[in-house]
Order: sequence, then C-alpha cells, then structure tokens
Amino acid sequence: MYGVRLVLGRLLMIGAVALFSYSFLQGAVCRCHLADDLPELMISDAQFGIETWDADAGYIYDETDTVVLEPGTSFGWRIKLKNPVTTVRLTEEFVLPAPPAHWGLTRDTEVTADRRVAVTEKNVTPEDGWIDNGWVVTEGDPEGLYEMRIYLDGDLVQTFRFNAVKP
Repeated sequence: MYGVRLVLGRLLMIGAVALFSYSFLQGAVCRCHLADDLPELMISDAQFGIETWDADAGYIYDETDTVVLEPGTSFGWRIKLKNPVTTVRLTEEFVLPAPPAHWGLTRDTEVTADRRVAVTEKNVTPEDGWIDNGWVVTEGDPEGLYEMRIYLDGDLVQTFRFNAVKP
C-alpha cells in the first residue's frame, strides 16, 4: 500500500509540475509572439480624404468625412505605420449603404452576394511608412454612410466612416 501511494504521489507531482511548466511556457511564448508582432500593427497616423490634382502642386490630399458623389472624384484612406515593415497583408472591407450601379474592381477585390461590400486583399509595401487604398466615384454610387474597415496581417486596425452626398 505504501508503494502505491508513493508512486501515485510522485505521478501527481510530476503531472502538476508538467502542467505548471506547460502553462508558464505557453504564457512566455504568447508574450514573445505578441511583442514581436506589436510594432508591425501600431499606427502613428490614419487619414481619410479626397485626392485632387493641381498642375502646380501635384496631388493634394484633403482630409474630410464627406465625399460629394461627383463622378471622377478620388477618395481613400492612408495609414502611417510606426515601425514600417517591408510587406504587410492588407484587407479592406468597403461597405456601402446600398449596391452601386457597378463596381470598378481589380483582381484583388471581390464583391459579396448582396453587392454592398467589396473586400480587397493584397500584400502591400509601405512607402516612407505609409500604406493606402483609394476609390473613384462613378455614376450610380449610392448616397449615405460608407464604411471602410482596414485589417493589417488579420487584425482590425482602423475603421473609416464617411458620408456620400449628391452634388
């Protein structure tokens, strides 16, 4: 009987030490993993606006929360990363209040069945720490509240909301 208790006691102790060690190592691995990824996901600036061309000044970016539905108007967002990386996986979910007359799509963009959401996924290389994406107003774009959800490497980092209004 004494031998059985001794063996069982040692097995329980070994199990407890193993469980504690596993939990401790898991926590250490998670903390290290988060610390490694955190700089890539931190942003120092996020802007939404309209881009226009000026013959003297070049492209001019005006921050706003309203887009006039004038065909040809360029609008979009840009994000400055605190610790730029060489490449980041970008996912943009662009949500409209109603389906547009048509979507101007690229090979990186798919539209949901209800035609209200365009999802763009691509790898991007920051330029001077900046990443961006833009769209152009076309005939038949709906009025209302628009939303752009920006994910970097799978994590939601920014949501932009703006109103689209008739001229």
